[in-house]
Amino acid sequence: AFYGTYDHTFRFGEHNVDAQVVYRYNGAEVNGNQAAPNMPPSSNFSELPAWSTWDLNLSYAPADGRYQITLFSRNLFNKLYVTGRGYSSNGAALTPAAAAYAYETENFGPPRTYGVILRANF
Repeated sequence: AFYGTYDHTFRFGEHNVDAQVVYRYNGAEVNGNQAAPNMPPSSNFSELPAWSTWDLNLSYAPADGRYQITLFSRNLFNKLYVTGRGYSSNGAALTPAAAAYAYETENFGPPRTYGVILRANF
């Protein structure tokens, strides 16, 4: 895994605008659930693909520091990525009879989110 951040402050007289870009990369990895006794011998479960996301923060604070306004976006490009896979046969051993009731599951990372944060100092 790799995590990198770039921060820059833009000064406009006595006012500041802080920009932050965050990059996250997670390489392909072996799925930890593969070793479970209920897991089928499928290559679909053996490896989780690599993924990356970008986040962005823009903050404004006046010189007196009484408040701060931050605009943010997480997963800026709305990347769909898998964080885990599983297989369930409801606790039964994986046999041809139990396989009829088994199902696959996948966990995904959060979609693009964005918002505003207001902070006040008293």
